[in-house]
Parts: sequence; C-alpha cells; structure tokens
Amino acid sequence: MTTNEWYERTTGGDSVNAVANKAGIPKSTLWQQAHGTITTDTVVKIARAYGINPAQALADIGLITAGELAGGSNGLNLTQCTDTELVREIERRLRNRHE
Repeated sequence: MTTNEWYERTTGGDSVNAVANKAGIPKSTLWQQAHGTITTDTVVKIARAYGINPAQALADIGLITAGELAGGSNGLNLTQCTDTELVREIERRLRNRHE
C-alpha cells in the first residue's frame, strides 16, 4: 500500500490538525507531508500515536519486508533495534534505490 493509503487507513479520516496534535508533529509539517510525501519519521510518530507498531507500519508501506519485520533469515530481530537505527536504515535503502 502507498504511504498515503496507510495514512488514511491509520488515521481514520482524522483532520491533519488532530493527527498532528496526537502525534506531536508540527501542523505545518504534517500538512505539507500529507499533501506530498510523508517521511519515515512521520510514519513512525503517527503509528505510535495510533497504537500501531512502527515496524509494522514500515512493513505496511513497503519499506521493510515481512521477513525483516519477523527477524528474517539473517537472525536480526528488529524489535531490538532502536527507532533511530530503523529509520536510518530505511533512509539508506531509499537513497540507494533512487541512485
């Protein structure tokens, strides 16, 4: 699913102001992203605010695979990674995908 589809499904039609308040995101930042490209950091904040596992949210939008979410065959357990580590890895992969 796209990030925007995930956003709509997760927030259940809440206004941008309501989502921003709930997730602790500046309203202007969320408004711009909601009408363009939502960053991984924002996805993580919204997921937490709505009681969704941030790693599952990243899998839902296709930034990590179900195997990576479950720990994958390499033995890596994503539940042991910090949020910062997850976001940095996702950003690295996105940069590499577009190069």
